[in-house]
Amino acid sequence: MMRIYRKHAADETLQLVDDVKPGDWVDLVRPTPDEMGKVLGNTTAVEDHMLFPLDDDERSRLDIEPGSRLFIIRIPIKSEKEGGRLKLSTLPLGIILAEEHVITVCLEDETVLHSFREDKVRSFATSKTTLFLLQVISRTIVAYLRHLASIEREMQNIETGLLSSIRNEEIIELMELQKDLIYFRTGIVGNGNVLARLSQGKVVKLYEEDEDILDDLIVENQQCVEMANIFSNILQGTMETYSSVVSNNLNTVMKILTSITIILSLPTLVSSIYGMNVTLPLDQTPHAFWIIMLICLLFSAVAVVYFIKQEWL
Repeated sequence: MMRIYRKHAADETLQLVDDVKPGDWVDLVRPTPDEMGKVLGNTTAVEDHMLFPLDDDERSRLDIEPGSRLFIIRIPIKSEKEGGRLKLSTLPLGIILAEEHVITVCLEDETVLHSFREDKVRSFATSKTTLFLLQVISRTIVAYLRHLASIEREMQNIETGLLSSIRNEEIIELMELQKDLIYFRTGIVGNGNVLARLSQGKVVKLYEEDEDILDDLIVENQQCVEMANIFSNILQGTMETYSSVVSNNLNTVMKILTSITIILSLPTLVSSIYGMNVTLPLDQTPHAFWIIMLICLLFSAVAVVYFIKQEWL
């Protein structure tokens, strides 16, 4: 899919157009060879820069060619529900700054670019390529913060269920959250490296306003890294703690079942002995049955008292 947007600094609204002119934003989502050919024929972008972001495993990085500068960042996305929860992950977004155009390349349509397509970003203009790049990174950081907050809420919900659980489902959900955090932290750290390269001022020309925005983005991205680290550490500690809780809960159940088994086995033992076809005490006593039953109850009562004192029951 290819969409072409146009909004210069003097324009009030974003326009969706059919032809590519200087100052336009070319938005590519899983582009076809024909669409990439059209972009190559109307801009100074190179083909490799449009192919790199289509690799789902591509890391955050910069690549510079004559007339084309590629910035790849990892953006957060939501996947389909798995076991009742949304799976969070990241994917590459390529931003190509050509000589007179800005081109974005991504595998998915519903990303941080959605607000740009709807012209909901303040001071957004397709002709301001450097500012557009910084605004996309800013929106990416905000998206990471929002998803990290949702991960924190989900951690709290799972912890509530763990307090009385002897199952493994909650532990598995925590492991899935930990996997999400690993993806997030990797993406955020990689984006920080791109910001660090930008701050050197050798890749793109930075105006004073751009430098201020970039400094703020570096600070906010570092905050994202710290939040991801904190949540990851908390999650690791929670998993270890509640693994012990689940094990202790299971041990408690096993102690109760073992106690009941022993209590019930004592009368069975006595009955088995007096069920043998040999001469036994009380075999000539008229009240032998009731005496044996009393002995069984006495043994069971002693076992019950003992297990209660041992806090097994």
